[in-house]
Amino acid sequence: MRLPSSLRALAESLAKLPSIGPRQAIRLALHVSSLPREKQQALLGALGELSRVSRCVECGFPHEVSGDRCEICADPNRSARTVMVVEKETDLLSLEKVGRYAGRYLVIGSLPRGGTLSPEQQQVLARRAKMAQDAGGLDELILAVSATVAGEHLAGAVTAAMGGAARKVTKLGRGLPRGGEIEFADEDTLGYSLDSRH
Repeated sequence: MRLPSSLRALAESLAKLPSIGPRQAIRLALHVSSLPREKQQALLGALGELSRVSRCVECGFPHEVSGDRCEICADPNRSARTVMVVEKETDLLSLEKVGRYAGRYLVIGSLPRGGTLSPEQQQVLARRAKMAQDAGGLDELILAVSATVAGEHLAGAVTAAMGGAARKVTKLGRGLPRGGEIEFADEDTLGYSLDSRH
């Protein structure tokens, strides 16, 4: 038995989303088709509202405000001389929840599988480096990337592309979490905690 063509089309679209495989896409499509019509209409309405979303020309974060910059980049109280590079928008949201950072961001995306920056990522970094140099340079470029081999490669690529525009390049500290017990930490965490002690 085959799925109706409308469900197949929805499943194919959903399967193109990150972390959604073909089976999960079919399950989601079937779930959406089983929702009451008013919930389906609410979902369609929410998807339609996405046309109001733009990407910030400075950091790449989505926004709905008028103008070409998001509320963080447009905020005169946020330092334009400090930029934190993050892989994902969700990383930015997590860091904002902490409430301790008063600079700006750059959402660069994860390193592609080939291990080199995509042409789009290279353009974003070149444009942002030029913006920083035109404004007199950055005081600090903070690399807030995953503690993985790919994250380290990404940090190196970002440093090569933008490091010349910053007086100082730093990385987020890594190691034992606050309140964590040494007994339960993995070897990589303990090793890095020892190596990066201060």
